[in-house]
Amino acid sequence: MHDACESIRTGLTHTNTLDAVEGVLVQPMVSDGVEVMVGMSRDPLCEPLIAFGLGEIHVEILGDVQFHVAPSTDRDATDMVRALKGYRLLTGYRGRPAVDLKAIEKVLLRMSQLVEAIPEISEIDLNPIFALPEDQGCRIVDARIRIGKILPTDAGEF
Repeated sequence: MHDACESIRTGLTHTNTLDAVEGVLVQPMVSDGVEVMVGMSRDPLCEPLIAFGLGEIHVEILGDVQFHVAPSTDRDATDMVRALKGYRLLTGYRGRPAVDLKAIEKVLLRMSQLVEAIPEISEIDLNPIFALPEDQGCRIVDARIRIGKILPTDAGEF
């Protein structure tokens, strides 16, 4: 890791752009696990809606996503995970280990708590999240949070 940082530093020094660097973020490379996604959107007419699904093509092509209105309980999180059509991908298959289901459920519960505590959040997208083998947790690889006022739909004014 140190060699890579030094190489970047040297290259920036040669191009006189080292001053533009504010720091270096070093993160572990995540290459194992099953990709899942968690999201939230607010509708002006109801409570925050939390989404959970398998990542990659499963969410985009197959639409294997579960929804639940926040706030969520432990049971709601468990039910969302187990209701996926592709749930077996999370329990181990073809020699692959089962993922840390408790960690996924914890992400769902924390999402619910976050959006209840901060109503200014209008949308969240955590995609992908790598669900790692049992007792290893999960890693959120990309996160997007949108802050803003929810406007009434064309259904009418409030």
